[in-house]
Amino acid sequence: MKSISYLSAVFLWYLVLATEWSLLVLLICRRAWRDYSAFTAFIAFCALRTLGLMVSWITLNDSEMYMALWWGAYPLQTVLLIFLVLEVIQNVFRPFDALPRNVLGNLTLAILAVGLLALAFTVRFPGATRSEWVIILKAVDQGISWTLWGVFVIIAAFTKALGIPWRHRLNGIIVGFALYLSIDVIVVTISTQGGDVMEKLFRPLDMTAFLSACFLWIWSFARVDVPRSVAVSDDVRRIASILCQYVVLFESLEVKRTSDKLPQEVRPWNLDSGGGRDD
Repeated sequence: MKSISYLSAVFLWYLVLATEWSLLVLLICRRAWRDYSAFTAFIAFCALRTLGLMVSWITLNDSEMYMALWWGAYPLQTVLLIFLVLEVIQNVFRPFDALPRNVLGNLTLAILAVGLLALAFTVRFPGATRSEWVIILKAVDQGISWTLWGVFVIIAAFTKALGIPWRHRLNGIIVGFALYLSIDVIVVTISTQGGDVMEKLFRPLDMTAFLSACFLWIWSFARVDVPRSVAVSDDVRRIASILCQYVVLFESLEVKRTSDKLPQEVRPWNLDSGGGRDD
């Protein structure tokens, strides 16, 4: 007889599957691929992957097939997430001629700083799983989760100043990923450091977070999209200044750590966040 925890996990799994396919149908009906092709492709990938994992685990009861599908789909998932981040950034900063100079450069450096911090954390705390290849894969997963969380949180913090209202579909995508990844980074880090026991214990929490994000995306795309306003130059310049200070802080810590190896004239990046415009 199956335990209550197992039956609850299976029910949650079916709920996630139904929600993903409902969201995919809604995106197709709304023709979301025109403006959000990477997001639509990512949801389609998630729906197909969840279906394959459920068939291998529940129907076929084949753990080896389950693991092969889980890690085999990971490279494609990473590629889709990269395209998704680029698509979100492209839509957030459209039109580009409305932005003061160096805003995009400062955002890129801030994202790079988040990525470097995630890489350092991954190298320092690789995980507790015994299998060497699983350690590598989970460490990479941990680093990617932290990087994506930092990217979406940075963007979500400035959507209003960038002229994106809270009912806009783009804002729904950003906030949904920010909320989901806020839980995912905790679950992935605990699972990587604690091993298989901790992963089984916290995986339903990760599924619940993604389910919540799917509900938010369904709500966003079920409504009529509202127009966005043009970003105010002063607000965007303030964003550039904040991102500049973020990168300078990261660089100052790195300079302090390696001060004995650097010449005296080395200083943190002097990024211009003035009011000029990109050419």
